[in-house]
This record gives sequence, C-alpha cells and structure tokens, in this order.
Amino acid sequence: MYDKPRVVKTIPASFIKTTAATITKLIRVGAYARVSTKKEEQEDSYERQVSHYNKYIQNHEGWEFAGIFMRMKV
Repeated sequence: MYDKPRVVKTIPASFIKTTAATITKLIRVGAYARVSTKKEEQEDSYERQVSHYNKYIQNHEGWEFAGIFMRMKV
C-alpha cells in the first residue's frame, strides 16, 4: 500500500517546573447596574453600585473585572 518507508520524528519531552503560585487563571467577572426611577434617593445610585462592584470584585483573588453593563430605565 505504501511505497515509501514512514519517517517518525521523535520529539524529546521538555519539563517545565511550575508551582501553584506561577499558574493563575483569572475568572472574568462583570456586573449589572440599574437605575429605575428619577427619585432623589436614586440620583447617585449608579455611582454607588459601580463603586460597590469594583470593590467587591477586586477583593476576590482570582477575579478579573470585565466591566459593567448599565441600564437606566427612567
């Protein structure tokens, strides 16, 4: 079936020393902020939500802040 002899190339294994500290896979985390009324107590609601989520996500090791989806329904 084959007229030519098969050629097999041997690739030597390479060993890389790793530790748990050198391997980090971040989880991308996003937030959803919403303001639904024009009432006075809602005026700074968006800013407070953004501040809260920024701090919350940054305080979790292994999380990466991916952004905020905003919806203003007023």
